Amino acid sequence: MNAVTEVSTRATPSALRPLIDAACGRIAPTWPLDRFIAVNPYWGHLQRPIANASANLAALVGSPMLMPRSWYQEHWQAGRISKAHLREAIEASGANCTVEELVASLSATPTFPGRLPLATDLLDARRDTCHHMAWRDYVTHHVSQGTAAYFDQGQAAWGPDHSGGLYASWRRQSEHDFGPAMLMGYHGFSQRLRTLPADPMALIEAAIPALRIPVEGREAYFTALLMSINGWSSWCAYQRWQARLAKRDDEHIVHLLAIRLAWELLLHEGYPEAGVAAGLAFAWRGAEGVVSHIQAAQSRDWLWQAALERAYQEPLARSLMAGAPQPAVVETTPAVQAVFCIDVRSEVYRRALEASSTGKVQTMGFAGFFALFIEYRPLGSEMVRPQLPGLLHPALCVTDECDSHAHTEELARRRKKYLLMRQQWQTFRSGPGLRSPSSKPAGCSMPASCSRIASAAKGIARPWSRLDCLRRSAGRCVRISPAAAGRTSKRASTWRPRRWARWAFPPAMPA
Repeated sequence: MNAVTEVSTRATPSALRPLIDAACGRIAPTWPLDRFIAVNPYWGHLQRPIANASANLAALVGSPMLMPRSWYQEHWQAGRISKAHLREAIEASGANCTVEELVASLSATPTFPGRLPLATDLLDARRDTCHHMAWRDYVTHHVSQGTAAYFDQGQAAWGPDHSGGLYASWRRQSEHDFGPAMLMGYHGFSQRLRTLPADPMALIEAAIPALRIPVEGREAYFTALLMSINGWSSWCAYQRWQARLAKRDDEHIVHLLAIRLAWELLLHEGYPEAGVAAGLAFAWRGAEGVVSHIQAAQSRDWLWQAALERAYQEPLARSLMAGAPQPAVVETTPAVQAVFCIDVRSEVYRRALEASSTGKVQTMGFAGFFALFIEYRPLGSEMVRPQLPGLLHPALCVTDECDSHAHTEELARRRKKYLLMRQQWQTFRSGPGLRSPSSKPAGCSMPASCSRIASAAKGIARPWSRLDCLRRSAGRCVRISPAAAGRTSKRASTWRPRRWARWAFPPAMPA
C-alpha cells in the first residue's frame, strides 16, 4: 500500500495564507466508502445566508441552488402553492412586492451573468470545442489522473514518488508528459513546467501577480479553482479533517490548489496572444458585483421556494400535531425485544422482523450510534479500521493477542508472511505473464520469458525451460518452442501441467 506523506507548506508566513485557508474551508470533505458519511455539500457556506451562498455558487461554478421558474409554475398551476403561501413567504422575508407581482414573475425569464471565468474558460472561448477537447476538461482529467495515482491505496502495482507531497509528485510526473503537446497542441509544456517554483506556496505567490488577480477577488478565485476539481478537493479536505482530529494538520488541499493554479499560469505563459491575465483581472475585479447581481435576480425565486416549503410543511405539521397512533397493547411478554438505531435503513429490517412473528417480536428505536471510541488493527496487519462515527477520532487502538507474547509475535510474523506472499502472487497473476493469450504476443507467457527472448535475439540465450513457456488459458497451459516464440503459435503443443501445477494456484497460508 502506498503511504500518503504528510507535508506542510507553513514554513514562511504569507499575506495570501488567510485567503487560501478561507478558500480551502469552503470545500466540504467527503469520506471513503467504507466509512461514508452524508455531508452537506454547502458545508463551507454555513455562516452565509442561503440566498448569498446560492449567488456565490452560481458566480463561481455556475451551480445555482434553485429550480427553474417553470418548475415553480407547475406547482402553482397544480394548486400545491396557494396565494396564502405566497403571502406568508412575503411577510416572513419582508420583501417589497405583492402576490400578483410574484405570480407575474413566473412568465418572465431572469437574466444571470455567466460564471466567472478561469484561464481554461478564456482559452476555450477561442477554441473549437465541437472538434477539439476543451481545456477545462483536459486540465480536470490531467489533475485527476495525477491525484488518483498519488492517493492510490494498493489498487495499482506501481505508484508515484510521494516525496515532497502532492504538488512535487504532480510536477515530476508532468515533466515527462507528452499529452499536452499531442492532444492539445501545447508545445514547450515540459520546459515551462520545469521553470515553476518547486514549493507550492512559492508557486501561488508567483502566479497571483503574474495572472493579475485583484486583491478583492483572490479568495473567490481560489475557491473557484478548487471547486473546478471539487471531487479531489473534497478528498483532500477529508485528509485535513482527519489530521486535525488527531491534533495534526494536512496540507494536501493547498498542494492541490497550487497544481490547479500552476495550470492557469502555464496556459497564460503558453498562449500570450489570448490575453489571459487581462481577462482574469477584468472579470475578478468585479466578482462581488456579480454575486450581488445574481442574488438580486434570484430574490423572487427564493420567495417561491419559501412558499413551496410552507405548502409542504402545513400537512406535515398537522399530522405531527395529531400524534402517532398508539401501538397495540401486548398482552403477553414478547419472545424477542430488539433495539435498532433510528435510521431509515433500519426501518426495513424492523418491519420485516415484526411481520415475521406477530405479537412475539417487539422492536424499538434508539437515538444513538452503536459503537465504541476505538480503532481495530488485525493481528499482523498495519491496516486500522475505526469502530465509531467518522466525525470522531478514536481514543484507543485494539488488536489481537495470545496468552503468551512469544506466541503473539509468531502468529503476527506468519500472518505478515502470508499476506506478503498473497500480495506477490496477485501482482504476479495480474502481470503480463498470466494474461489471456489474445491480449499478449506469443512467447511472453512468463515475466522471465521477455528477458530470455531478448537474450536469444543477441545469441546469448540460456537453455529454454518448459517452465518459461507456460501460459494459463481456460484451465490449460500452452508450451511454445523457442523457434516459435517470435512467430505464430501454430507449432505450440497443448499439454496438461503435472509437476508445474503448483504454479496454477495461490500459495496457501502456512500452518
